[in-house]
Amino acid sequence: NDIIPGSIPIYKVDEDNRPLPGVTFLLEYSADNGSTWAPVFYREPDSAVIAGGCTSEGLTNGKLTTGSDGKAEYTGLCIDTQLGKVLYRLTEVSTKPGYNLLTEPAFEGSLTLDGQTEVALTIVNTPTFKIPATGGGGFAATVAAMSIAGAVLAILLYALTGKKRKTH
Repeated sequence: NDIIPGSIPIYKVDEDNRPLPGVTFLLEYSADNGSTWAPVFYREPDSAVIAGGCTSEGLTNGKLTTGSDGKAEYTGLCIDTQLGKVLYRLTEVSTKPGYNLLTEPAFEGSLTLDGQTEVALTIVNTPTFKIPATGGGGFAATVAAMSIAGAVLAILLYALTGKKRKTH
């Protein structure tokens, strides 16, 4: 009756399905149906499977960062205890410059579904909005040109109205 561990592999890609390295995720667990959450912690691969334990190399305070292939994987996770299923919550905590950080958890739930012990996630990240470079000279040149045109028009109007006045 050995406990079968579960895993959460994460594939982080951009909108063109290219891997995004350097994105950090936080995995938290709850053994009390979501009342309290704590970061998963490192346990040796040959140690007992326990709630909150994770065998992933490089794990720090529940955080893993995607590699050059855009992948991070939480392994050796406890699926359930005598008290019930262990819940997991995966949150993106930092992303590459120029990309939007996810505002909601990427995953929240248990690892068992139809007998499966792995929840594989592909998370697409979109770039932040940038003002398009149109190649123009900028707004300052437009304001300067309009100011000069307005001054010329004011002088012209003054000159024209000044000639129509008759002095007595």
